[in-house]
Amino acid sequence: SLDDMGQRDTARIIVAKGLSVRQAEALVRKIQEDAKTSTTSEAPSTPDHTNLEEGLSEHVGVPVSVQHSAKGKGKLIFKYNNLDELDGILNHLRFQQD
Repeated sequence: SLDDMGQRDTARIIVAKGLSVRQAEALVRKIQEDAKTSTTSEAPSTPDHTNLEEGLSEHVGVPVSVQHSAKGKGKLIFKYNNLDELDGILNHLRFQQD
């Protein structure tokens, strides 16, 4: 029920985390819900918002999207094309999983 790119990205997450079928189904439902709510409740983009996205993209080295609603809730999205890019982002953020 996801588009081709969404299926590939979701499949990578499922394999990387070793999710069960039920967990994978829940992940897909959450992605679909997030897609519906993000398109309907996003606040309009401002120059500050655009500058923030561009600055973060330059700093991390991959496209970054900042989504927020008028209520102040939001998401910070790092877009990557493969797991090596994801590893690079995590290393840049100095993330260490136990």
